[in-house]
Amino acid sequence: MARSTDQEVAAIESRLVPFDEVRRTARWDEWRGLATAVPPHLSPEFFQLNRPLVEDGEHLVVQAVAGGKLVGVLPIMRQGRVLTSLRSQHMPAFDYCGSEAALSAVARTLLSAPAWDVLVLKNVPKQSMLATALPRLLVREGCQVVTRPGAKLPYFELPGFEEQLSAKFRANLRRCDKKLGSPTLERTTAFSQEAIESAMRIEATPWKIANKTNIAADGKLRRLYEGLARLYSSRGQFAASFLVSGGKRVAVLLSLEDGHGIYALKIGYDTAYSSVSPGHVLVWKVAKEAEARGLRELDFMGNADAWKLKWTDRAREQIAMVIYRPTVRGQATYVLRELVKPRLPEPLREPRFALRWGCQQQNLVGDHTLTELVRGRVRMGLGIKRRIRNVVSPDPTPKEPLGRPSSFKPGDWVRVVPKEKMLEVLDERSKTRGLEFVPQQWDTCDQRYRVQSVVRRIRDDGGRLRSVGRTVLLEGVECTGDHEPKGCGRHCPLMYRDEWLERADAPSRGPTEARPGLYARVRALDEIHASLDIRGTRDGLMFMAEMGKYVGKRSRVAHVVERVFELDRWVPARSPLYVLESLHCTGAALGGSGPCHRACALLWHPDWLILERVESAAAAE
Repeated sequence: MARSTDQEVAAIESRLVPFDEVRRTARWDEWRGLATAVPPHLSPEFFQLNRPLVEDGEHLVVQAVAGGKLVGVLPIMRQGRVLTSLRSQHMPAFDYCGSEAALSAVARTLLSAPAWDVLVLKNVPKQSMLATALPRLLVREGCQVVTRPGAKLPYFELPGFEEQLSAKFRANLRRCDKKLGSPTLERTTAFSQEAIESAMRIEATPWKIANKTNIAADGKLRRLYEGLARLYSSRGQFAASFLVSGGKRVAVLLSLEDGHGIYALKIGYDTAYSSVSPGHVLVWKVAKEAEARGLRELDFMGNADAWKLKWTDRAREQIAMVIYRPTVRGQATYVLRELVKPRLPEPLREPRFALRWGCQQQNLVGDHTLTELVRGRVRMGLGIKRRIRNVVSPDPTPKEPLGRPSSFKPGDWVRVVPKEKMLEVLDERSKTRGLEFVPQQWDTCDQRYRVQSVVRRIRDDGGRLRSVGRTVLLEGVECTGDHEPKGCGRHCPLMYRDEWLERADAPSRGPTEARPGLYARVRALDEIHASLDIRGTRDGLMFMAEMGKYVGKRSRVAHVVERVFELDRWVPARSPLYVLESLHCTGAALGGSGPCHRACALLWHPDWLILERVESAAAAE
């Protein structure tokens, strides 16, 4: 790329203006003209349609003008003393539009703009001019620039694409096509309200409806897709492609396109046909039709989900750039965030997420009125006496902070003793050494389980740390909450004394296969952070520091918590909460006061997850 000269840059005027001001002038049409050289999702109208879904902030545009014409545009947003990309989570990428000389003028304007310390640009294509030239320009002016890896957007080249697929996948496509009765492709390019409504019905799978994540459930999202269809169909750049089997539309792909390729915005299918992969068959037919029209690429535009990787191993990498201004505040922020914070102990890195004594077990997530909250707190005790006692006469540190180890170790196979023998080791209160054998545990008698972990210390429901001896947790044995008021509805593991167990032989097992069902991928940390209130909670539920290590990971949903036992009664949860398989609290939030071995189930708010229904074992792998 040729570097621009100082004379070229000096001839360009650049300034920061409100987004709506640009819309009211001839600059809007000039911006549209510049955007003809970039993908459709970087056009000014695409930014405008996404604005209602963007976080609150001042929407701005850095515009560069030379010879009376617009030669460069960068849409940004001001949030306090931070400038950031003007984008919503429904925009697949963010980029600059214009010449390199104009970008130099844009950088000059950013440096002179008032009242900002940090510039954050996310979802920037790694090979773009914005990603390669802007950091160089700003470093030269004294800025500190930090780049971090972002999403990878899968794509594949259309010419000869079928030969690049694995033989097994091609065979599966033909098999599914045959089982669907050789379905046809219906491609609608003119705007049709009926086609949009049909697409939304197909996209609204039952689990999306239940969680209100389907397009039609969100008025702003619905208007976005209707607006995209109406605008880009008038330009010949939109298509609603349906897979039709037996006269019925069973899958849909909403896409934009230009003379180069197809950009997939949304794909959905009728879950009644999930066993024959209608989504894959639709992509196959769309790709063949586009290849025949001479298009070069099909870009999936979203995250590198497992089903997309069956089509390609190619992906366009994105990065996030964090630029610290060369001012006292900007450089101080850089030192604290990039130099000091990474060297802090993990519990201190995100203080908003992890108050030292913060624990989800202390959260009230039920739908209570203010009167009920006050009355319940009074009835259960406000803890004033306990707090005074802890200040005046704190509990001495126990000589043995950990209880005696169990005779069993993680991975051992054990059998819960039969009911007759269990009655012999329980006292009149159904307890052994103070631990109650609760009603739902009777069903486990004479059953075989594997030891999950050993319990030697816990933080009890009152917040006190207690040593526990000769006790373990068993895999898959949890409190269901069905026997009120012993349960609370949170599906936490149940503890077993050594006296309640005996050694057993391991069962013969075949290879473990992935199971169909509802799966969840944990969203990016900045998305989760944006959903939290000042206490680090969402609908009363705390996002604990250790939950951050699961960002980007995919797990099967074990349970959906819709009601909880709080303040001496069962109430609906303020929002459905999710328990993910094998994800348990480690007690890390206690820091040096730990450990805690209760291994409570971590609860996940739907705003922290991307949910996906998987209908077959192969798709779950």
